[in-house]
Amino acid sequence: MPEKLVQTRVPKDIAKRIEEAAKRDGDTVAGWVRRLLFRQFGQVFVEAWTRPVGSASPDEGVTSRAQPQFLLRPLRDISASDRVFELHDHTGTPIAPSALAERGSPLAGKGRWVMLRGSPIPWEVAAQHAVGSVVEVTLRPVR
Repeated sequence: MPEKLVQTRVPKDIAKRIEEAAKRDGDTVAGWVRRLLFRQFGQVFVEAWTRPVGSASPDEGVTSRAQPQFLLRPLRDISASDRVFELHDHTGTPIAPSALAERGSPLAGKGRWVMLRGSPIPWEVAAQHAVGSVVEVTLRPVR
């Protein structure tokens, strides 16, 4: 997806509140504002890939040019840190619950981090379940 840089200025009191919210959510200010905009205007996908715990630098989501293994469609935030996504393969096709039953989860597993494009921290799978014909994955930042 082609991207365009959007810059803006806000009053200092608003900037402070944004910084506090981003810190509370374990995100950068830019990442937090981007998530807010995507939520408002309909984010299509977040690119994601997995790595063995400790094999990637925590900021790989920001610095890596790796091709995504998965595309995640944001659905909702269920807490200050936990976020729910719909799981898609790298082409944007939803991964069916039946595929998980056959192959097991491509994301879940002890010793795996989920890296999200643009995120300064790795994530872990907190929950995963079938909802109708799609798979929902709850991710939590690694602390």
